[in-house]
Amino acid sequence: MSAQKNHISCEIEQHDGALHDVFLVINGRKIEKTFFDHIALVAAFGVDLAAIDVLTCNCGNAGCAGYFDPLIIETRESQVIWHCIGECEKHLGAGQYVFDKETYSSDIDALQNLLLARIADGVRLPLLMDYAFDDDDEEYDVHLDLAGTVAELRENYRSEGYQAYAWRLKRHYVDGEPWPDHDDDQDEAEASHL
Repeated sequence: MSAQKNHISCEIEQHDGALHDVFLVINGRKIEKTFFDHIALVAAFGVDLAAIDVLTCNCGNAGCAGYFDPLIIETRESQVIWHCIGECEKHLGAGQYVFDKETYSSDIDALQNLLLARIADGVRLPLLMDYAFDDDDEEYDVHLDLAGTVAELRENYRSEGYQAYAWRLKRHYVDGEPWPDHDDDQDEAEASHL
């Protein structure tokens, strides 16, 4: 696909009271049948390579919703390339999207600004919610900070262990290389960065 034609955005819809769902929109087409991890997508921008679970469950665990295939986002000098693997390709409608880097940057900024504006209006987003317990062991909601959550996740994506993992996924899924032999300690070290 041509880099000049691809755009992303999102739609935010009320789900239950103040709780809202966020839907990915690619080139004007709303991706409806799944939950979209808007935080991971925003955090992945500016990282050389990221393998994210853009399709997920509202709890944030992609496997809970049956999604086990990553979206691999590769950032180059003038382009951002989405390599859509397995379920991502099925739901997002293409195996690859190529974006002009400046356009993509504007789209990500607009997406983040929309999320911040809606949060300021009192909208609650499932992936920015967690829970904690008070002194009486009563559960209560904790609302996470979008900017802080994105910054923390982006720092993780830039870590050496995560980058090694993301490049290994790209070489296997995109470049067609066989899965490399390695030991379980390497898997644990890489998984600790996810």
